[in-house]
Amino acid sequence: STGTPFTLTTDIETANGTSGNDTFSGDLLVNDTGSANTGDIVKGGLGSDTLNLLGNGVSTALLQTESVETVSVRAVAATTAVQTLMADLATLNSEASNAALTVTGADLATTYGLNNTVKGQAAGLTVTYADATGTTDTAKLSINNAGN
Repeated sequence: STGTPFTLTTDIETANGTSGNDTFSGDLLVNDTGSANTGDIVKGGLGSDTLNLLGNGVSTALLQTESVETVSVRAVAATTAVQTLMADLATLNSEASNAALTVTGADLATTYGLNNTVKGQAAGLTVTYADATGTTDTAKLSINNAGN
């Protein structure tokens, strides 16, 4: 069912979703001056919930998510996203990016996607796992329309 759109502000806040498919949005900016900040909590609730982030610089924001199944980052400048406090995350995508996305604190249970990247741009994806232990670990990667 259709959920509610939520836009994060520069204040520290808790955004609570509904029983529908909610969409949250915010930005990760250099020097952590964006709307997705350390201390923010995004709770998706029921449904299939998405957090869309505009990435415009290296961020060390420890954004906390609960019951948000998909995070999509559109990197317009080299961007770092910290996944350490993102619980219940099934998919983290670099979506329509024209710059590199680095994910730290990554989880082997999450699928990482590189989707619809801008042709001729350096839109890469680097994932650093927090829970990798050896040669039997399996990472999940999805690539769709890269460089189109």
